[in-house]
Parts: sequence; C-alpha cells; structure tokens
Amino acid sequence: MIKNFNFNGENVLAYNDFGNNNGFPILVQHGTIASIKYTSFFNNLGKIAGIICIARPGYGESSPYVLKNLLEYGEIIVKLVKELGINKFDILALSAGALYRYAIAKACSDKTRNIYVYSGTPALYDSEV
Repeated sequence: MIKNFNFNGENVLAYNDFGNNNGFPILVQHGTIASIKYTSFFNNLGKIAGIICIARPGYGESSPYVLKNLLEYGEIIVKLVKELGINKFDILALSAGALYRYAIAKACSDKTRNIYVYSGTPALYDSEV
C-alpha cells in the first residue's frame, strides 16, 4: 500500500510496502523508468521478505525536491527507517536507483546488512556526490 512520509515538514517521500511483513526488510530503489507500483516484479521475493519501494523526490507521489547532493537522500532515508522502526535491512537497487543506494548505504551503514544491484549505474568517485 502506498504511503507518504513527511521528511521535512513540507515534502513527502512516497513508499510502497508489501510482501511478507514478518520477513527481513528490503529497501528497493527503482530505476529511472519505473514505479513503486510495479509490485509484480517482486512477487517471489515478497513471499519471504518485507519490500519497501521508495519513490525518489519528484517521482510518483513524492514531492519534487532538489537535493543538495546524493548524501542528503541517504539522510532522508535515515528518518524514514527510524519512523518505520527498522533496525536492519538489505538494499536492492535497479538501474539508476544504484546511485541512491550508495547514499543510503553510507548514511545507514550501521543498519545496512547486504546490498544488491541489478543492472546498476556504477559508483561515482566524487566527494560531492
């Protein structure tokens, strides 16, 4: 079910949580041409895991929001996982979502167990990214 998380008093981040509520949580970062509504991609995974697909700023119901840099996105996700009461999770990133998974993994290094990337954009070695 799609929900909105208010991350700064003005803007929301939309996310869709589905799958096995008792399974280990997996944060999914979709690619450029995708949506958090495409739950059928995760039918098998959802049998064993709790899936939380997050729409980046400007996608779907998420507010358009200009990030200072990618690390700021990771800081927003820190707030989301705290709100959801998630202590540990895996990250699955698809295509352009890989860039955002780097930010999540850095900001949530103490909560990230495993990182999986499917056809992802490679790491950008720039301290401002």
